[in-house]
Amino acid sequence: MRSLWAWLRGRRADVGPDDVAIGYARDQTPFLLAMAGLLAVETAVVGFLVPWPIVHVLDVCAVLQVLGIAANLVVHPHVVGSRVLLLREGRRFTVRVPLDAITSVRAEQRTRTGRTRQLDGEELSIAVGNQTDVLVELSRPIPVRKPDGVATRIRFRADDPRHAVTVIRRLADPDAGQQAEGEQLQQPVPAVDHREPHRGAFVQDRAEPQHQREPDPQRQAQ
Repeated sequence: MRSLWAWLRGRRADVGPDDVAIGYARDQTPFLLAMAGLLAVETAVVGFLVPWPIVHVLDVCAVLQVLGIAANLVVHPHVVGSRVLLLREGRRFTVRVPLDAITSVRAEQRTRTGRTRQLDGEELSIAVGNQTDVLVELSRPIPVRKPDGVATRIRFRADDPRHAVTVIRRLADPDAGQQAEGEQLQQPVPAVDHREPHRGAFVQDRAEPQHQREPDPQRQAQ
């Protein structure tokens, strides 16, 4: 209920003013809202057919539960801070990744089956809708709980993988991000020969008279 109340107020948990939130529930939210709507219609229909209050209470609880699942995913996004990358699955799971431990990050979509969180060796997958979109590689292992172990590679879901990769790269290595922006702004200027020999020759040719005057015979006789 707390996540649902925060969702209605447009708030997100543990997202500071300078942090960047990375959502991952854009594809699941419409489905959950549609399911909640169907349950609400069912509750109204059953209310006319079955006059038992306990049935109505259970139906309302089912609607709130579905809405709570959607709110839990929306209110607890991934967060990129000044030093730490928080990767989450609602309120149930959080892994803290130090930004100075990130060696590379790229968009790479993978489809997975089974549990939403899986640890294969030292590769952790946090799937939403049986899918991950971003891969982060680390220079050192970090601890992971539930499943227990350590991870040097982490895959997670993101609504906009390219934006997520750009934000993580910029905050994990600000100098590299500024250098990349500077390289894009400072484009090489082609050298120009200000002497312009061809153009000068062309002007000289045009300056010559097109028809030369014939010599005056009287002046030649003098």
